[in-house]
Amino acid sequence: MFLTEKIILDAQNICSFLLGLYSIYIYKFYIYEEKTYAMIHLKIMEGIILKHAIIDLQVNKSFDVKLHHLFIFGFISYYKYYNINQEDVYIFSTILTNTEISTIFYVLNYWLRENTVLYNLNRIVFYLSFFKFRIYDFYTIVEDNRELNKIFEKYGESDLSNIASLSIYGLYILNLYWFTIMTKVFVKKVLKPYFTENLNNTLCTYLRLINPLMTSFLYLINSSNLYIGDAIGITILSFTRHTNVDVILHDIEINELTKEKIVYILYDCFSIHLRSYLSILTNFYYHKNFHYVLVLSCCFHLSSILVGNTTLLLLSIEAEKYNKHIKAFHKIIWGYPIAFDCYLMISNSPNDIAIPFLLINILFVLVLFIKPFYKLNETALHIILIGQTYYSSLSNINSISH
Repeated sequence: MFLTEKIILDAQNICSFLLGLYSIYIYKFYIYEEKTYAMIHLKIMEGIILKHAIIDLQVNKSFDVKLHHLFIFGFISYYKYYNINQEDVYIFSTILTNTEISTIFYVLNYWLRENTVLYNLNRIVFYLSFFKFRIYDFYTIVEDNRELNKIFEKYGESDLSNIASLSIYGLYILNLYWFTIMTKVFVKKVLKPYFTENLNNTLCTYLRLINPLMTSFLYLINSSNLYIGDAIGITILSFTRHTNVDVILHDIEINELTKEKIVYILYDCFSIHLRSYLSILTNFYYHKNFHYVLVLSCCFHLSSILVGNTTLLLLSIEAEKYNKHIKAFHKIIWGYPIAFDCYLMISNSPNDIAIPFLLINILFVLVLFIKPFYKLNETALHIILIGQTYYSSLSNINSISH
């Protein structure tokens, strides 16, 4: 066949590289606040990106990339259907176009000779530019949806507006996923030898103190006895998730399960469920559906504990009958009530709390399953939990005070 995989890959890389170069040219107008010129080129760029995505969707075999292109279509469809003024979506168009700048260095990874100084330097620049344009800058348009709502209010809300909103957040979550994988590659090549179990245990021992101290401070300055339940749950969890790092991560081999390790796992998981449930109790205390929410959440937690304990018992008795996928299944069984509680808290919080809280929980899941920090992964999870606890506490304060 004439169009070999190599020819297709070369064509994709050339197109992506040229898109990146054009993005840098547009970025110059953005930096110097030459908005008129920027909008002219953004309009041109929009058409180029759309055509590129349509063609690439047909030839690219990567599911991630196909999903990325579909998200691009989702936002542009709303933009085109309502014939939105370029000035109204200026910030969105600029941020989305700027993300293509990091593609330059991604493509150079294919063209530079491996394990050379220039190659390694390019990988560092790619990593940093990806974080700058696809994580840090992009966050400015997803941290709350006020800008999106302004557009929807002006041009109309419909199923397309929901698709546009989903596409923006979908793109950001996809960028988080890619960045987590990139971080794992970087850590493996550069930092892995320094990430030891002893360092992990030491850091976790001190990090576990932050959550109860932080929540105590937040709740004390917003004095109310109703916060005591959540504070107890946080304290119990904080002093549980440092006992045995390997066991808490549930990454031990099936044939290594002992009575002591099973007790550790059960205690840890019970603490997680209790902390989550007490947080929901606090968050919905004044809500009109308080009793329904509490009963439903309780049913999810009890069913999870029952199935999780049964699975763990089977693993300890007949380990040879189970494969590695059972551990992932076990995490999902333990995790789905927590996910449901997070959804409830997000739905009961204003956007400036709900959106960061959602993104932090997504990041937690990515780090939990991808394990980008290897033996320091538990430390990373503790750090993310600090952010999670901060926003859940703000959500509780908001729900009680209002």
